Amino acid sequence: MFDLDNTLSDRRRAVTDWAAEFCFLRNLDPTAVHWILKMDNNGYSDRRQVFETIKSEFDLPGSVDELLVDYQSRVTELTEPTPGAVECLTSLQEHGYALAIVTNGASQRQHTKVDKLGLRPLVEAVVVSGDLGVEKPDAAMFNTAAEAAGVPLGPDTWMVGDSPLHDIHGANRLGLHTAWLHQGRTWLHPSTPEGCQCAPTVQLDSLHDFAEIV
Repeated sequence: MFDLDNTLSDRRRAVTDWAAEFCFLRNLDPTAVHWILKMDNNGYSDRRQVFETIKSEFDLPGSVDELLVDYQSRVTELTEPTPGAVECLTSLQEHGYALAIVTNGASQRQHTKVDKLGLRPLVEAVVVSGDLGVEKPDAAMFNTAAEAAGVPLGPDTWMVGDSPLHDIHGANRLGLHTAWLHQGRTWLHPSTPEGCQCAPTVQLDSLHDFAEIV
């Protein structure tokens, strides 16, 4: 099982590119890019609150809803696969592994992103929290993905992701192997939620490493 944002898809780069374009088109000071990215908090901040603050801070025209729609559409357009993602899934698929994408987020946006990146043919299932009404680390997300992929959760099951709480802690509680895409962070870095103490089975520099590890 693979997470989508900042695991299979390079969300961080897409949002950075969007922020730079957003500020340029509105003649905002270049320092606003860093401010917006800090507000974004790598996708963990509430979207509406972020754009309410952006609209107020820079006195922007248009409604918050309009800003949100433009943001979501443009970020999806700018999103590319994380380096090694397609190669990793292709290699695992060729070796007979059952694969699933397990992602939090709104249904239409996440499914559109999966299709835009060309990932759907490489997996047996795509499970989006918006479809189920629950989010990782809820066990229902992992159980649904395994059922949809036709393989029961067990000692050979892996979860690969970037979030210590949603991906690693959630899967560890079910006794699964976990691979953490650390992106230069150290385990239990300051933003790791309290109580998330279960270390990943392996830490990955990039997805290029994962297929070989398995």
